[in-house]
Amino acid sequence: MNVLLEVMLLLAPQSKAALDPEASALADLERRSGRVVRQQEQEPANQELPPLEFKEEGSSFIDFDWLEMQPRVGMAIFSDDYHIDASPSFGVQFRAPMTCLSPGSNPHGEYFGVFAEADAMFIERTIRVDDPKGVALLLTFGFDYSLFRDGTWLLMIRGGAQYATYGGVSDLEDGFGAVAGLSIGLTLSRSLSLTLCPEMVFGQAGDNIILGYAGMVIEF
Repeated sequence: MNVLLEVMLLLAPQSKAALDPEASALADLERRSGRVVRQQEQEPANQELPPLEFKEEGSSFIDFDWLEMQPRVGMAIFSDDYHIDASPSFGVQFRAPMTCLSPGSNPHGEYFGVFAEADAMFIERTIRVDDPKGVALLLTFGFDYSLFRDGTWLLMIRGGAQYATYGGVSDLEDGFGAVAGLSIGLTLSRSLSLTLCPEMVFGQAGDNIILGYAGMVIEF
């Protein structure tokens, strides 16, 4: 009897997921790019195919099921009016896709997104002031748009508003400014990518800060 059961188990068809260990990764790629990349199984010519259906996932506005975290390090370059040399900078960004703005052809695709980031840098003024040194903190909130994203490359633009505080350094006023940035990414695995992220911070009276970051995107 045991021999008969073992033979039946060996002859039983395996599940599609078991035979195709890359199915999950391919499904992720289809979701991001809106293109069908999986090979279709041969169907009888006279069999009518069922209509395509999209499974509702996550929030109808922001899909936090696809939250991404991006730790990063780099340099900050200040305009002349700051009187601050190039300074080391580090930060972290969190981003999630806005599924409500995805096109009907790919309703779960990552086209628009919302992000929040926090950055810190050690600064020292090159002119004589009472308190020349401190830690500047930048808090940013904004939106992004994926110009291109597939299983290997990412090209994204983003913009938002930022609040900067200069940690008590003399003659620097805390305040708000606009931010514009670009992300170029190279995918290493299903949940890990390397990125280059230049940003421009537009402050008051023509002052600006250029941030150059290298980091990694970790997808949960």
